[in-house]
Amino acid sequence: HAQEGNRLPCLHLFPVEANATEQLQRVLDNAAHRAKTRVNRMMTYAEGRRCRHAALAAHLGERLDPCDDACDVCTGERAEGAATNSRQERSAGKRSVATSADAIAVLKAVASAPFSVGKTGLIRLLEGSIQSRIQRDRSPYFGALGDLPKSKIDELIDRLVDDGFLFRDLDHEFKLIRLTKQGAAANPDDLVAYDEKPKCPQAFQATSELDDDQDLSPDEQVVLRRLQDWRRERADRDGVPAYVVAPNATLTEIARRRPANPEKLVKIKGFGPTRVEKYGDEILAILIETNIPDSPD
Repeated sequence: HAQEGNRLPCLHLFPVEANATEQLQRVLDNAAHRAKTRVNRMMTYAEGRRCRHAALAAHLGERLDPCDDACDVCTGERAEGAATNSRQERSAGKRSVATSADAIAVLKAVASAPFSVGKTGLIRLLEGSIQSRIQRDRSPYFGALGDLPKSKIDELIDRLVDDGFLFRDLDHEFKLIRLTKQGAAANPDDLVAYDEKPKCPQAFQATSELDDDQDLSPDEQVVLRRLQDWRRERADRDGVPAYVVAPNATLTEIARRRPANPEKLVKIKGFGPTRVEKYGDEILAILIETNIPDSPD
């Protein structure tokens, strides 16, 4: 009889189809979606937003009706105050102001990330979220800003984009964030302004219009009022607060210096390359319309 030996698998390789790349991407997308669903189920259980028994069953792929009388969620033992206390515990020790060191951490996190992410993904990485696609084993900046509120990390990223240190590709499906040449070359001295305590947007907008233009000439005040009108219209058009388009201090400086071209406009504090590219033509057109000569450097 034939002597038995090691059995080797026999593989039949089929030709690669033309849409193989699309099929692979669908497989990866489906896997990512399933992983995200599992994480969301775990968070639902941890936060007590659903019957404990039903949440566990869903995590195991089963469907179960709420127990109604057995777990702490259904019996009401998990009091409303528990959720509030949990939020207070999570927020305890949080800093209220970002610094230049935080800005450097954001830039380094983007530079060292294994792949590009959008703003939500970057925030999750920096706050050390369990939902982050990049965990501690893939980035040394996982949780680097965990002591900052999520809203502050969001504001810091927006400011770095506005100042030209980061680029957010709004034409991309996921609005990926990338490091610019300016951001790659940035050092702590370039970001010293980020150590200044930011003003509340509402207070800034209410007080700056009263104070910042006191030393402007009558002609310059006309330019400032025209720029403020434009900002209000542009903010309405874009569906964003006015200070996102440009802070009043920046408009005041534009009215005072009256730059005649993009090269001079980009030198205005708070008006980096990103804002020049987005708003520069409209602002320069306003300066021409007001018919006031360019101020000397």
